[in-house]
Amino acid sequence: MYLRIFAIILFCNPVMAQFNVDPCEVVVSSEHILDCELGKACETLLFQRNLPDECLVLTLPSGGTQTDAYLYREREFLDYINTGKKISAISKVHKMLGEGIPKLDLTDLPEGNYYCHYLSCAFGGYFEIEIVDKK
Repeated sequence: MYLRIFAIILFCNPVMAQFNVDPCEVVVSSEHILDCELGKACETLLFQRNLPDECLVLTLPSGGTQTDAYLYREREFLDYINTGKKISAISKVHKMLGEGIPKLDLTDLPEGNYYCHYLSCAFGGYFEIEIVDKK
């Protein structure tokens, strides 16, 4: 089971993400999101899959009474940041306190770059995700 986790993940700083019991899940730490919010070292989370349909689920911290996360394609998100152009998330999660852990399923996404916009009562920010399929 652990071998499969390491096969899915090419690079993940252990401070930024932890491996969970489920081989599909990668846990993003609150420290990573907070560093991104504060403009500190906000490294791209890079994931390498053996197969394009290999499971990959991003587990995010619960940040208080309400936690929301939105996933955007890189180009659309950068357009939004630079121009304010309205965009639609390709995936999103909304959890209130006691409703469980916020998770984003990245399994069906093609390889490429994405941004996760994380919002909660305690902290928020956005960080980049890169998905690469092994050739």
